[in-house]
Amino acid sequence: MSTSDNDVLERTPEATFIHKGRRLRSTIGAFFIMIAFSTSTTGFGLLVPSGATHFQTTLGAYLVQYSLIAVLGALVLPFVGRVAQRVGIRKLIIVGGIWSAAGMLILSMTTALGPMYLAAAFIGIGWGFCTVIPATIVVNGWNDHRHRGMVLGATLTGTAIGGIAWGLTIPALVSAVGWSGSVQILAGFVFVFIALTGVFLVRNPPNMVRRPGESDARPPALRTLRLRMPIALLTLGAFLISMESGILVLVSPVVQTKGLDTATAGLIVSYFAIWQILLKPIVGVIYDRYGYKGSAFTMLVAYGVGFGGLAMVFGIQGLMTVIPFVALALTSYLVIIPLFVNLAVGKARFAPVYSIVMTLYYIGAAFSTPFWGASFDLTGSYTVALYGAVGLGIAGVAFMVLGLRLARMRAGSAREVPEVDARPTAAALD
Repeated sequence: MSTSDNDVLERTPEATFIHKGRRLRSTIGAFFIMIAFSTSTTGFGLLVPSGATHFQTTLGAYLVQYSLIAVLGALVLPFVGRVAQRVGIRKLIIVGGIWSAAGMLILSMTTALGPMYLAAAFIGIGWGFCTVIPATIVVNGWNDHRHRGMVLGATLTGTAIGGIAWGLTIPALVSAVGWSGSVQILAGFVFVFIALTGVFLVRNPPNMVRRPGESDARPPALRTLRLRMPIALLTLGAFLISMESGILVLVSPVVQTKGLDTATAGLIVSYFAIWQILLKPIVGVIYDRYGYKGSAFTMLVAYGVGFGGLAMVFGIQGLMTVIPFVALALTSYLVIIPLFVNLAVGKARFAPVYSIVMTLYYIGAAFSTPFWGASFDLTGSYTVALYGAVGLGIAGVAFMVLGLRLARMRAGSAREVPEVDARPTAAALD
């Protein structure tokens, strides 16, 4: 019998077994995609000095490519959910992975800034269709059980694990094959861990792709008046949270202003990365056990103690105490935001709404680092930026909770947000 991903099957033991197997394979595939996502963060970041030398230009001119990748990747996100509902998230991952790997190969062959910028823009377009948002959609769509938060958090640790691996290997690769060869190796890695992962592991979540003959109108959440205000509040909250993301690339400079030398600052960065790996599944468990209220309270404490403490402490002991709270706060964009959005709008509307919410997040994140740098230039320290992060983080969580509560209230009064039963009755058999 041949059926599509969202054909309805009888609830038989065989259907249940197939469903669980595809759920496991797809979740592992999403984990591999998150490992590959680290190529655009840690991997490319470690290539900055050798890249500037390769192009014989300043760091500022070379770093424009990162903004292009981030901005172009963010601009395609609103289309991810809608296209996925038509063709399936699996095809997007495969095509996006091939597109991104090809862009990296082109990038590796450029020798001037103009072609390099064009290649970066090309990569950004493909990158948005095959990394964080698609991986999250896959995990959220397949894992409809009570441990969804833990599974999502564990899957998203792939980014930090990949970052640690690149930290150990990129310096050796640059010494052996130079900047161009290193970028080509990253391209091959992306092809294997995204495109081939889409081919062999990922399957479209149940009830996601429209059947032939179904309406081609906009997704329900985007044309439902009752949900416009909740979605706007969720999006505003995500945007405010994005302003804290500058610390992700500034951990070392920030701790060096606290009296640490470069070598010790490097150890603190590794310490931070380890906590990121440990805390993402824990945050998911908190959500599974205590719901959105417990998660929101945890984030509020993390922003206050983490960023507030980082503004006040000096020395290695103080930093080692507050860094775990900073890492905890920064799990919000990968773990808390998708969980809150799913609870607010339901699984049927998750993909298109989450794409919109994260578009604003990534646009904010692309410009947050320069604001952190400007704060240092004006004041001589990161103290103002750190206290600002406390306020913006708390405000972001508050807006997300407000949007979630408003969505649930309106759903309760008008049945606007039905959850889709995606258990084995809708298992995929393709």
